[in-house]
Amino acid sequence: MSGRQLSLLDPDQRLGPIQIEEKRDQPLLWAERIVYFSHPEPAKALREVKLHRGLNIIRTARRRPGERQCVAHDVGKTLFARLLRYTLGDPWFGDRVTMDRVRNRFPFGHVVAVWHVADASWTVVRPFDDREQPGYVIEGEKWQTAFDPNSTRKPLQAFMEAINAQLADQLPSLLLSKESSAQFADILPWLCRDTQGGLQKPDLWRDKDVNPAKQNSRTTNRLLMKWLMGLIRPPEANSRNLKLNASDQAKSASSTCDHKQSRLDSLYESMKKTAAFEEPQHEDSAKPISKADLASKLIMFIRDQHLEASAQRQQLPSMRTEKEAAESAVEAIQGQFAAAIREEEQAKSQKRELAVRLRAEQKLSSAPFECPGKKDCFWALEIEANKVAGGSLSESDLIRRIEEEQAEADDRIQIATAALSDLQERLRAGQSRAAELRAAYEREASRCQEVNIRWQQLNEVATSLEAAVNEVEQADHDRTMAEDDVAWHNKVIDESNASVEARQALARLEHCYTHTLARVYDSFAVGVLDLSNGLSPGVDKGSSLHGTALSTMQNVLAFDLACLLGSACGIGSHPRLLLHDGAREGEAESELYLSLLKTAEWMQSLFSPEDLPFQYIVTTADAPDEYHEGHPAVVLTLHGRDDEGLLLTRRF
Repeated sequence: MSGRQLSLLDPDQRLGPIQIEEKRDQPLLWAERIVYFSHPEPAKALREVKLHRGLNIIRTARRRPGERQCVAHDVGKTLFARLLRYTLGDPWFGDRVTMDRVRNRFPFGHVVAVWHVADASWTVVRPFDDREQPGYVIEGEKWQTAFDPNSTRKPLQAFMEAINAQLADQLPSLLLSKESSAQFADILPWLCRDTQGGLQKPDLWRDKDVNPAKQNSRTTNRLLMKWLMGLIRPPEANSRNLKLNASDQAKSASSTCDHKQSRLDSLYESMKKTAAFEEPQHEDSAKPISKADLASKLIMFIRDQHLEASAQRQQLPSMRTEKEAAESAVEAIQGQFAAAIREEEQAKSQKRELAVRLRAEQKLSSAPFECPGKKDCFWALEIEANKVAGGSLSESDLIRRIEEEQAEADDRIQIATAALSDLQERLRAGQSRAAELRAAYEREASRCQEVNIRWQQLNEVATSLEAAVNEVEQADHDRTMAEDDVAWHNKVIDESNASVEARQALARLEHCYTHTLARVYDSFAVGVLDLSNGLSPGVDKGSSLHGTALSTMQNVLAFDLACLLGSACGIGSHPRLLLHDGAREGEAESELYLSLLKTAEWMQSLFSPEDLPFQYIVTTADAPDEYHEGHPAVVLTLHGRDDEGLLLTRRF
């Protein structure tokens, strides 16, 4: 086809034409057949289901008139969907109970599927129980030789890599985490929706109770849909990849900053109390001082106090000098006092000696009582000695001289006594002064030592507080830088979404969505897609379509078909494979469900049979009457009347 345009004239003339992509004449991925085996032998096939491009319906038989037996449930519809998904690399094909029952019933059972990936064919072989015997693949579509030991077998991963290679050729690399980028396994749950959990919301693909395989978040699912539909251009993908790392850095920096801030707060409050620091009042109460600024002020306060304490210690030497001078003065007075005492004692001793000389008779004819004989009396001896020397000393002269000396001794005693009295007063005053200075010095020295030790210790802790402030500031800087990086990448993403190319691609996909809704509802409804947080479908606010069933139809089923159609029109790189398991049950009335299937057939009509670029597989227990067992779209009809009507032809 060469760029042909088809207009949708019914039901609404207002819809414009759809532009078909001529190069997309086959699905990127589609299944040709799936075969179930009880044993790994070609002759042990339980059932073979042939599939084709376009619409494929796996349905159940209706009850016959008068038939009361349940024939439409528990026959293998959902198991068909899950085993098909199992051949695409899904690690599970049911909940644990279902898998154990199948494995116990078919311990050597296998499922074989022939898949086409672009122009290549692959035969996928997986045992029901792959815990000890892993699956494998064979290039080509000769499924009859799947168990031939001489066939060239490759690990299942080779098949997965082939699919991922096709996606990588058409889509930019998109990181989902530091360790992994978007892969086919991430979008498989969207392409093959399960009736349990996969049809409720457009971005909810798995039920964790049914399939415990790893699940991405709904936010990630919306991003994957946007990526697969080609609405993430390379600049946005690059920014998202860088943003992922920047976001992790921002989270880490924020956590580090919070941790360090908590440590700073604790250290600050403790030191604030110890230092008796009064926080300054901020002029603008609406902008309180940050804890880091308060901590810096506390550090300055502590260091100022430490300097002041050191300055006070510098006064101690002068106090010590003054104290020592007072003590020296006391010592000097004590020396003078001792000398005065000696002088007094000497004068008293002299006076006593003189008194001895005058104590006895003082007449010239009388000798002192100490003299044993007059001739030996020192008086006589002194007079005699004076005469010999030529003197004229008489006893009266001697007595007078002794009395004069005695008077001089009295004067000395009086002087010494007066001096002692004065020195005693000075000594008391000096000792009191020295004691005061000594006590003052010791008090000041003790106080200075205590204050200095306190502020020295606080100053040392202030170093830790300062380090904590620096760490908080660095962590806050790192967080700001990382958040700025995230903001920058968000800006690039927003600019990419607002670009002409993005708007044009989005408008084309919305056009396909509107076409799909118009066919499904048989009325005009404008499909709206939101790119603000991945890809989210919706309907214009003016629409009158509401309700749970309608919401599921428009936001899940019709949206999925629109993406299938959009990919066929050259929008994005959707593999153009879609499986809806149990799309009818409890979600829409029969006419609405019929419109959904008719919409799929309308999509087929846009292409020639040999150029059908998509495969849509639907399982249902309540197919409209028009889609009977002979209808070309119906590839398998199951029933519960007997074992042959079951998917695996056995009950388990």
